[in-house]
Amino acid sequence: MFKSNRILIVAPPQYLDLSRTISHEISKIDGCVSKVWDVKTYLDNELKTANKQYVIFIGNPEENVLSKDYLAVMRTELPNNDAGIFYAFNDTKAIVFGDGKIEQVQEFKKFYKAIKNGEVLIDEDSSNANDVGSYFVAAVLLGLIGTGLMFLFKFYSKKRKEEKLRKEQTKIALALFLSGQFHKWLNIQDEATVENV
Repeated sequence: MFKSNRILIVAPPQYLDLSRTISHEISKIDGCVSKVWDVKTYLDNELKTANKQYVIFIGNPEENVLSKDYLAVMRTELPNNDAGIFYAFNDTKAIVFGDGKIEQVQEFKKFYKAIKNGEVLIDEDSSNANDVGSYFVAAVLLGLIGTGLMFLFKFYSKKRKEEKLRKEQTKIALALFLSGQFHKWLNIQDEATVENV
């Protein structure tokens, strides 16, 4: 029987556009189907969600209350904390966000430039079949990060600058998570099940 991994992406309003793009690309990966809910819909239906459904919470703890709730129990990965890029995952839940702190701008720009120049490898292990799809999703996300960075700090108030930076950091965090940990995360539940038998 063909196994289907169901991935639910839960995001606050400012990330719904990005979430739809990610969901669309994830659904192209063999064995994966994805959909998007806002935070309120998830809270209203949390008990109805399947226990084997994977959930990606997008947004930092101030933006997404569910990120705050799950963050304390997650295995954390800090690809480049100085750049404000963060993701964590555990069993069937994952959290991805950017910090959005103004003091992280220079480190974030350096890290982004290193990725674009191929100086930072997103994932060294591409032995899993899901990697091909994960790489494609990451490439789409990296394509979404763009020239907005160049003009980020010229025309916006501090709060708006932080919001823009946070969104760009979140895109990079998603690209890193989806290309580097996504296929491993999808197998966590199966490994736990095998160990308990």
